[in-house]
Amino acid sequence: MVVVDKPKATEKFLESFSKEIDSYDSSGSNCAFFDLGNSWGIKCYHDKDDFECSYEVQKYLSKKNLAPRVLESFEVKIDEYEIVYCYFTEVAEGLVGYGYENSHAFADDDYDGVDSEGEFDYDMVYFHRDEREEYNEKFKEATRHWYMDNHVGNYGWIERNGNKILVSIDFDSCWDAYKSLKKDKKIK
Repeated sequence: MVVVDKPKATEKFLESFSKEIDSYDSSGSNCAFFDLGNSWGIKCYHDKDDFECSYEVQKYLSKKNLAPRVLESFEVKIDEYEIVYCYFTEVAEGLVGYGYENSHAFADDDYDGVDSEGEFDYDMVYFHRDEREEYNEKFKEATRHWYMDNHVGNYGWIERNGNKILVSIDFDSCWDAYKSLKKDKKIK
């Protein structure tokens, strides 16, 4: 059984959430991520539909070792008009580093994803390409759809039974998979 100290986790989350975006440990276009330590974090969404898609698809794929594990979800009422939708997630080691700063400053001998201005290149096609293609095949087998947000910033490593396996860490663009899984009654 996985145990997360929810009172401490939620307290840290709420403290960070009230600060500016720089307090997030990582973020994407639809999600903010807070690292709680001990291999767990919280993903937060302002949009309920993005939250539901991400949470349900990640929960389903985690059972197939294609995504980090998830625990329960919860809502945080910010004020009378704003609710943030959240869930606890296992933390994966980012394929290109961890968090926005590291992924943009990542440097490795076989890394060719920085453009001439030193900016992170999301269109890298060769970095861990074979592993990402293998993942995409497994994703399609599990959902009947391709993984649509296939840039290296959306992948990470998790350990299972002593082996590192590649997983996706971003699911809010998996609408086709979400709809199919829902239609097939594999998710809520």
